[in-house]
Amino acid sequence: IHDPRTRPIPPTSPLWRPLDQILAEVHARYGRPVFVAETGCEHEHRAGWLRGIAGDVRRALDAGVPVAGLCWYPILNHPGWDDDRHLQCGLCDYTDADDGRACHAPLLEEWERQRAVFEAVPAGV
Repeated sequence: IHDPRTRPIPPTSPLWRPLDQILAEVHARYGRPVFVAETGCEHEHRAGWLRGIAGDVRRALDAGVPVAGLCWYPILNHPGWDDDRHLQCGLCDYTDADDGRACHAPLLEEWERQRAVFEAVPAGV
């Protein structure tokens, strides 16, 4: 049985639905623009997660859903809430000895790729 507290719903599950369809349903129900907030993923899955979520948002936009924004959360790695582990889910890591921050290169590359795609979307779409 699926436990939403511990893992995402797999696409093979009958409970799974594409995000673009969920965004369309929320917009239809409330008649307001929608905003995707606090989406993210850990470790080496970060770039692929952003690519997938951004693709869903683009499909929603193409279907006429007014998506007002997409927010990656958190932008900085942080200690885990329950166990204080080094949670690697952000774009940049903890500060180093020189107060610099290393960025996760695959996520940064995907962020730049998606930014270019979304900048090409006409205003008001």
